[in-house]
Amino acid sequence: MALNQSASTTPISFVQVAEALAEVGSLTGAAEAHGIICGRLCAEGASADPRWLEHILGDAPRAEAAGRCDALLHALLDKTERDLEGQALALRLVLPGDNEPVTARTEALGEWCQGFLLGFALTGFQDLSALSGEAQEFVRDVQEIARVDADAASEGSEEDESAFAEVVEYLRVGLMVLYEETHGSSDMSPSSETRH
Repeated sequence: MALNQSASTTPISFVQVAEALAEVGSLTGAAEAHGIICGRLCAEGASADPRWLEHILGDAPRAEAAGRCDALLHALLDKTERDLEGQALALRLVLPGDNEPVTARTEALGEWCQGFLLGFALTGFQDLSALSGEAQEFVRDVQEIARVDADAASEGSEEDESAFAEVVEYLRVGLMVLYEETHGSSDMSPSSETRH
């Protein structure tokens, strides 16, 4: 899993992240890991706290594979931050491909949302009232989606596929809006809330 110059501009797939995490024995799944990254980026940016990696890897043993996994996760962090800053259509949630059953994709979507909420909370950003009504609604919606029942989705019906695609697009756009809002005003930063 060599990372080169083009890795920073090309998508990093669900399978790549899942394999890297499995190789080091992490209990965090690929979708949840990307959710954690997105939550932290929205609340504080990439450089504010390097401990985000510890939250993804947990107690996974530090072996040779850990270096490759660290590099991939840093590449994912960098690419996600660039996509959020550029407001580009390139931003994609790290989820299983369309060839996977909708139940598996729905379960991963719930895990992404759980990761996002964890990443957002770990930064210390707790005063949601500092956000606009639209942003607060987005965070509440993420909380609801995190409780999704994957078993309730039938296998590949058109309605389920369409609903899944709509939710993913809603999360993608909402993520970009939230990032822009939290990075557009110093009043929104977690550190400004703790200074007196």
